[in-house]
Amino acid sequence: MQTKSGLRYSWAEPTFTEPRARGVSEAEAGPLVDLLSGVSNLGAETVVLIGSLKKADVDNGTWRIATGEEDLSGKTKGGGPSLGGLKLESRYRFTCLEEIEETQGGSREQRTLYLTEHEPA
Repeated sequence: MQTKSGLRYSWAEPTFTEPRARGVSEAEAGPLVDLLSGVSNLGAETVVLIGSLKKADVDNGTWRIATGEEDLSGKTKGGGPSLGGLKLESRYRFTCLEEIEETQGGSREQRTLYLTEHEPA
């Protein structure tokens, strides 16, 4: 059975004061499907954070940085930069790869920041 209808969607994040909502008409959906079909990886993007280092666990490869707007946490991957030698409360520029994975049968997204580079800010 086919139904010719548009699509409305909404989402929220902890930093939003209210949920966001958008819609796509039937006429807009076809070109979007064509465009997105050619994209191989929608689950990762580069994110740059500048802020004060609040946590650096060298053994576990976890970190937390306060950007002034929010505290964000992440991890290092094998072969990535070490957290050794970083000073807590110092300002850094962290370049990260944010990966988005679906969990619980695709009903929820898990976002993880992986540190790829750091330098004093």
